[in-house]
Amino acid sequence: MGKTMNEKLTFKEYINSKECLRKAAQNVPERTARYTISKYCKIAIGESKKNKEYINLKPKQQVEVDWLYESMDKPTVISIRFSGVDGIKEGEEFNILWGHNRLEKWLENNTRETF
Repeated sequence: MGKTMNEKLTFKEYINSKECLRKAAQNVPERTARYTISKYCKIAIGESKKNKEYINLKPKQQVEVDWLYESMDKPTVISIRFSGVDGIKEGEEFNILWGHNRLEKWLENNTRETF
């Protein structure tokens, strides 16, 4: 049976549990994360740097990001959607020009994840 919170795992049990978590995560490599904008900001979207546009965002608006976890450390953005933003249809998907690191920093500074 499983250990309680006060009992310590042996090193072998720790490695086995970590491996089980990795296998479970690999079986579900896609994840949709929802974020609430926490301050006035903007984000660049588009197919290329030449065709990019900026979307101005306000607090309480929503952003949904579809992540693909081919690598557990560096997920890839599949698409991004906005809700409550004027001029954008609910559920319309956009490509984002930024890489994983830049988007994560932007999300950390301008949003909070909602569950």
